[in-house]
Amino acid sequence: MSNKIVLVNAVLHPEAAQRLEEAPNVDAVRPNSTQEMASLLPDAHGIVLGGYAMGAEQMDQAVRLEVIGRHGAGIDNVDLAAASERGIVVTSTPDGPTESTAEHTLMLILAAACRLHQFDKAMRCGDFSVQGCPDNMGCELRGKRLGIVGFGRIGRRVAEMCRDALQMSVYVYDPYMAREDIEAWGATPVTDLIDLAREADVLSAHMPLTTETYHIISVDVIRAMKPSAILINAARGPVLDELALIEALQDGHLGAVGLDVFDPEPPRSDNPLFDIDRVVLTPHTGSFTYEGRRLMGMTVVDDVVAVLNGERPRFAANPEIWARRRVTG
Repeated sequence: MSNKIVLVNAVLHPEAAQRLEEAPNVDAVRPNSTQEMASLLPDAHGIVLGGYAMGAEQMDQAVRLEVIGRHGAGIDNVDLAAASERGIVVTSTPDGPTESTAEHTLMLILAAACRLHQFDKAMRCGDFSVQGCPDNMGCELRGKRLGIVGFGRIGRRVAEMCRDALQMSVYVYDPYMAREDIEAWGATPVTDLIDLAREADVLSAHMPLTTETYHIISVDVIRAMKPSAILINAARGPVLDELALIEALQDGHLGAVGLDVFDPEPPRSDNPLFDIDRVVLTPHTGSFTYEGRRLMGMTVVDDVVAVLNGERPRFAANPEIWARRRVTG
């Protein structure tokens, strides 16, 4: 029996790449372009997926495909329903980016609160007098209210850091989590997102991108926030109405903003966010650490190889299809 082909569409940590190369019964192939990726789909048994979109059309071309392993926590570039219908197992790496993204979020919160971007920019221009301007004064976070939208792995870790290190009180909006579970963690559940926006000194988004979460941080949510509040998005760009955010900032609303994700990505070079001093921007690098990339790579490789060898993966997004999954030669 010939080996099964795995297309590698993600930049893997070297140790993960080596593990895949050494896996029995598997041949790893790395397409050099999206065109080559598309041309190789009919021969693929597995995919280690980065940013390439796998919709129904692509899956229909991939007639031998048994597993899609998403190199990341989100699977918004995979049509999960189409995969399940075709018996294709979809996996992700929910633990991989947790610590790195949570720490990155904390960095954005602190940078926004202390006006780091403005001070760094002024220093590089030789303007030391900026430290004496009242308009540039930052704020302490101790005792402030943190609003978390989405209380999954990353949201809980951010809340833990802010509670334990900064003595912030934590309020949570997550309609998919039981009230008693939020309370058992030690946070205060809030059932209305607008109410959370009104109360929070820092509002931080941590949910996957779905049809329900698209623009969940809407114009109404943004306008409900205090003029002094900080808004953070390290989840997915489209969960935030970016145009509404820009208009609010241009009107002088919101104290500061920290963004690691955008809609679209990469953002246009003329995006007004680049010219607003109260905004801290990073290029979707929340999980871009040695440790985070290693854990994501190892997890996705192990799960893809497991499925191809007839073993259940650790992190299946559609575990209900296992008994009727596609198995090809």
